[in-house]
Amino acid sequence: MVRRTTERGFALLLALGISFLIAAIAIVIGRTLDTRSDTGLLELRIVKLRALTDAAMAEALAHLAQSPAYSGQPSHPLGDGTIGSSIVAQPDGTALVSATAQWHGWTATLKADVAFDGQGHPYVADWTRTLRVGADSASARSDTSHLD
Repeated sequence: MVRRTTERGFALLLALGISFLIAAIAIVIGRTLDTRSDTGLLELRIVKLRALTDAAMAEALAHLAQSPAYSGQPSHPLGDGTIGSSIVAQPDGTALVSATAQWHGWTATLKADVAFDGQGHPYVADWTRTLRVGADSASARSDTSHLD
């Protein structure tokens, strides 16, 4: 009889240990999946904001090609975000273009130094992209190919 009680105690201890291990593994897997979904959402936001700022810049350059006196476009909807631009003529004949985009509380700005070729067509000489989310910010310049 003493032997049976010991076996039952060991079986209970073994069952509790296995339950603890399963719970720990479930927590680790849950946190891993949660981290991956946060990363996916961040990548989606970056792609959306890049596309929207590029669209705002393209719109501004198209208007500049028609009229060098164009001063920009106020914020307006595009897809599920908003875009806008402002253009400031510089004394040296170039223009400073700021294209902005907003998507779900995130804001991105694409600033470009725009020059004009011999035929009056605008082209981007240098650019800087900035992404702002709350207090965090990241930026990229024209000599990089990614948004940190």
